Amino acid sequence: MADTTSVVTFTFSEAPVGFTAADITAANGTVTNLQPTADPLVFTATFTASSPFEGTGSVSVSANSYSNAVGNLGGGSTDTVGIDTQPPAPTITLDANITADDIISVAEAGQTIPVTGVVGGDAKVGDTVTLTVNGKDFTGLVQPGKTFSINVPGADLAADPDKVRDAKVTTTDAAGNTASATDTEGYTGSNVPSVVVNIVDSTLNVADTTSVVTFTFSEAPVGFTAADITAANGTVTNLQPTADPLVFTATFTASSPFEGTGSVSVSANSYSNAVGNLGGGSTDTVGIDTKPPAPTITLDANITADDIISVAEAGQSIPVTGVVGGDAKVGDTVTLTVNGKDFTGLVLPGKTFSINVPGADLAADPDKVVDAKVTTTDAAGNTASATDTEGYTGSNVPSVVVNIVDSALNVADTTSVVTFTFSEAPVGFTAADITAANGTVTNLQPTADPLVCTATFTGQFAV
Repeated sequence: MADTTSVVTFTFSEAPVGFTAADITAANGTVTNLQPTADPLVFTATFTASSPFEGTGSVSVSANSYSNAVGNLGGGSTDTVGIDTQPPAPTITLDANITADDIISVAEAGQTIPVTGVVGGDAKVGDTVTLTVNGKDFTGLVQPGKTFSINVPGADLAADPDKVRDAKVTTTDAAGNTASATDTEGYTGSNVPSVVVNIVDSTLNVADTTSVVTFTFSEAPVGFTAADITAANGTVTNLQPTADPLVFTATFTASSPFEGTGSVSVSANSYSNAVGNLGGGSTDTVGIDTKPPAPTITLDANITADDIISVAEAGQSIPVTGVVGGDAKVGDTVTLTVNGKDFTGLVLPGKTFSINVPGADLAADPDKVVDAKVTTTDAAGNTASATDTEGYTGSNVPSVVVNIVDSALNVADTTSVVTFTFSEAPVGFTAADITAANGTVTNLQPTADPLVCTATFTGQFAV
């Protein structure tokens, strides 16, 4: 059946006149697509065998159906072909019981079970039989007497979800035609107790590193202990029974720092039911991210062009700038602390920031240091911060030091020289700028040093 067609050639002794498809007859098939070729003596067509059919097919050209160029009628011709387009028809039958009681016991689940049956029809000794159990294929050959026996692990029979054996035999006849037949047969699985592990939280992070774990059994377990539990990327503690004899609880604590998947498993055959059948295993997983982000922040070195807050700049708003890095991201909050006050802004594209701070606060800040902090939160909800500091120079305000030269005055000595030493040459400094307590200041004079002026302080004494 893989090849039902053949090319047919019609080769003439002379170029034919009046040769058409009507001159051709076919037995047990059809002839189509009659075509001349580059050679005027040769035509081709396609013969398609009848199906299903087993026997002989033929193609014939009738005598006197064509002529040569001078009108002489031509002779006939026939060719034959063997045809077998009838596929074989095998059958297969599984034996009704897979074991004596058609039940896979706990003991049998640990053995190899021969699955048996017979084939018939066109199936023959040496054909391949395929059994499918628990999603796996097991093969064997048809034996004399058209029987088969194929060993299947009892564990797969016990684990098969629908407890059905699927069987297929495939055979090929002498003509190369292939066909298959199938059969199914159900059975009963062993009474294996089961457990479902459930990590209640779907994800764990730095703020929440623990989750309740439930162990729900199909039957009340016998011999179930903490030793039957394994954990990956975390620990399980505090295993406890509940009021429901089928349910136990425990606490899973994720490893830290860790990013990935954690799991809790109960090992197969680690517990049993009341009649001693060993139980199946179970595993549940949880996403873990207890690895906090690691942002960085760097303030630009100069707060202004000269890194000095001038008197004029102290009356303006100053943009304080910098960059963030590491796990910090666009949209994170940056907080600047100046003069005991917080000023906030967001990280901009390019991971930069620029936050306006009143120049008055920069000038008034006691230690002339900008404190910066960026705070970021990752996809798992973990939050972390990074800080940086940068110093600067305050506004250039001139200063003066007043010095009463004598340390004490009395009735015998009621006056002292007073010096006024400025950080810069003063402009507009007069006696009116000076106040005195318990005395008077007179004779204010500049000196040869433009930074120093002198005067006389006279103390007040009772007469």
